[in-house]
Amino acid sequence: MIQSDYTLLTRAFETRIRLGEDGISPLDIFNAVSLIGEITLVFYPFSPKLSGMCIKDTKSTVIALNSTSTYGRQRFTLAHELYHFFYDNEGLTLCINDFESDKTDIEKEADIFASFLLLPPMGLKQFIEKHALNKIIDERLIVSIENHFEISRQALLVRLRKEELIQTSEFEKYTSDITRSALRYGFSNKLYKPTSETQQYTTLGQYVILAEDLFKQGTVSKGKYEELLLEAFRSDIVYGTDVIELYD
Repeated sequence: MIQSDYTLLTRAFETRIRLGEDGISPLDIFNAVSLIGEITLVFYPFSPKLSGMCIKDTKSTVIALNSTSTYGRQRFTLAHELYHFFYDNEGLTLCINDFESDKTDIEKEADIFASFLLLPPMGLKQFIEKHALNKIIDERLIVSIENHFEISRQALLVRLRKEELIQTSEFEKYTSDITRSALRYGFSNKLYKPTSETQQYTTLGQYVILAEDLFKQGTVSKGKYEELLLEAFRSDIVYGTDVIELYD
């Protein structure tokens, strides 16, 4: 039996507090996850059908995200996988890239939790009250909400329809011309783009830290240390990058 929205909202709020965040502000979820310490975050170009996965045991957790998904979708998937990390006993879960498909109860819970985590109800209410002209939900407001909270268009529209803030006809209307609509209202297209091809393979978090600790402790040789990093797609640490660093 699926958990109630109230329970999932409570869990989302508790998770925000656990991550050191308040209950209404936009969430820098990638930075928050990096501070957890137990999670290795992998970006990998999976099939378009797979948004991500969570693999965990008693000692460590790997969350993998589809780097060919848009930035907004990756943020939602990470929030979804955090539900599995904190509230699911399964060792392996897969996140399918479809909000509307016939999902298991735990997957439905994770989607609702992710929506509440990234877009807290009070934060949404306050934003609409401040920015909506005559409290009308139009294209400009939708673009503003999704860029303020950095949530994908699909996730936002599902949420607005669920809360009866838009009708089904409006839902369909705003599912196309997404990037151009953001550009027209002065926003960048970052939210709507996938990870660049040169960065679609990378690993962050616990794995990299453990490799560094093993090397510093003398447990592994420099060659083994570099091998571990290369297996995790971190040639940038081994060989450096061509990016010019600015100290400002």
